[in-house]
Amino acid sequence: SDDVAGIRAIYGATAQDPYEPNNFGSAAKDVTSQIDANEHLSIIGLTFQAANDGDWFQVTVPAETTGTLVVKAQA
Repeated sequence: SDDVAGIRAIYGATAQDPYEPNNFGSAAKDVTSQIDANEHLSIIGLTFQAANDGDWFQVTVPAETTGTLVVKAQA
């Protein structure tokens, strides 16, 4: 607990994840509106509270869209 207090004193407390709760498919957050003009999407500000803390997101692709959907994750 002393180490945690020291780290928080230097860097501050962990910010609240703006997408929580989204730990299950049924709670997936729709991020379609965040796709930019270049058809890119970046989701920032995520936090992991435990080793098994997964995050689910949903994107609705327009019906007239053609091509390939590529998803990349970077930690």
